[in-house]
Amino acid sequence: MKHLFFDLDRTLWDFEKNSEIALQIIYNDLQLSEHIRSFILFNTAYKKINTKLWHQYGSGKITKAELRIKRFIDTLKKF
Repeated sequence: MKHLFFDLDRTLWDFEKNSEIALQIIYNDLQLSEHIRSFILFNTAYKKINTKLWHQYGSGKITKAELRIKRFIDTLKKF
């Protein structure tokens, strides 16, 4: 490896915006608007649940594999 880049100020990669775009694609492709009133509600619920699960993962209560699946399952269960 010759170069390693750190993006501490997020000028190279806006993780939050890219995550939002990915969730918008999921929301549209799965036609979730038929069940969830708005993307904003879906995104807000997902972010809250995802944050909680990352804390559980950080404290060793769940595995990363569980986190990856559970954040979507729990979000969809909410609706």
